[in-house]
Amino acid sequence: MRIHADKIDDGPSHGLSKGEVRLILAAVPAEWVEGLKEVRLANGPGPRAYMFHSDGRLTIYSRGVTERQILREVLSALAAPFLNIKNVVSRGPSGPEQRRLDRFIQPILDQLLTELAEMGKRNPQPHTPLLPARF
Repeated sequence: MRIHADKIDDGPSHGLSKGEVRLILAAVPAEWVEGLKEVRLANGPGPRAYMFHSDGRLTIYSRGVTERQILREVLSALAAPFLNIKNVVSRGPSGPEQRRLDRFIQPILDQLLTELAEMGKRNPQPHTPLLPARF
């Protein structure tokens, strides 16, 4: 499977790294990622994630958001077909659909947040770029 990130010229970085995407994909049930060929960390504001099953492609928009927000979006995109929630690309899940998704993905979300916290690499706040000091 290919994981790639769009180049960023300015602004906040991607909310997830390639390694963190691999961790997410390893934590979900195998049938959620069956047929997945490509993951793209897209250059756009987030949080949004779209799974295109016909192409085997997952697109993640994660710039400038918290870890919890983007994990919720990614897990929701992967889990939606297994709850018979359709057309989440053209429209977001309805309120009742999102509540079902949230209950369904909560154990995996908690596990991933714990694993990422143990890695010590993530801050729960959105990324703020470091500005150079003026001399």
